[in-house]
Amino acid sequence: MDSVSLNINNKLFHKFEIFCEEHGTTADDEIESFIRSILDDDVEITEEYQRKLDTIRKGKFIRVNNFAEFFGL
Repeated sequence: MDSVSLNINNKLFHKFEIFCEEHGTTADDEIESFIRSILDDDVEITEEYQRKLDTIRKGKFIRVNNFAEFFGL
């Protein structure tokens, strides 16, 4: 598989990597899954993606009014 470079804020990407690690996945897998979900013409979603969505929906959420301030960007 070929590599791709993305221009993403380093702090933000590092926090995303930690988040993914805590959830047993990788940033690469999640980004690829997201891109496929956007480009896929099929209306149905996979069971794996549905499980991930269910996990997110059941997660603990906090209110963030200013993302840059909250994440120290």
